Amino acid sequence: LSSTVTNYALPRDLVVDLSPGNFRGAWACSQNTNTIYKVTAAGAEGTAFTGPALNQPFSVAVDPSDGALWVASNQSHTVVKYSSSGAWIVTYAPAPGMTFPWAVALDPRDGKLWVADAFSVRKINPDGIWEDVPPISGFSAPKHMAVDPSDGSVWISDQGNNRVVKLREDGVQIGVLDTADALAFSGPEG
Repeated sequence: LSSTVTNYALPRDLVVDLSPGNFRGAWACSQNTNTIYKVTAAGAEGTAFTGPALNQPFSVAVDPSDGALWVASNQSHTVVKYSSSGAWIVTYAPAPGMTFPWAVALDPRDGKLWVADAFSVRKINPDGIWEDVPPISGFSAPKHMAVDPSDGSVWISDQGNNRVVKLREDGVQIGVLDTADALAFSGPEG
């Protein structure tokens, strides 16, 4: 892997792009430069974009149907959607009670986006409406999420509590891996 990418400053997240017709590379968030970089499968820098909607991008998700990007813009307290070419599409204000979004994960089955901030998890439907998720007590820094495309369940690394939580697609907690299990987590980040 060789790369001409030299402007990363505190890379926060990386996601592989599996959308049809795209380059099969990856997107990366550079938190301190407020930039999203596309890196080709060969390791060369592709598209790079930034803008006023990005303020410390912490997480990125790719819509496999069209290559659109969803970005958690932490310091602007928003979730921003861009086209695969980097054109701004829409900015979503936080759901009531949410601040500083840290993680996003897209359910490819229905296009709903999971969003985590410091203490809660919510969903945005494809029409931009925030959906209620049953309250889950005790989150502390849920930094990364991944959706299982086979059933829509979501896995969340809850760094502050040294655990990984699994939710059903409707947001009901169905599993926890923590220090009480055979696994000894210490601040899981991804």
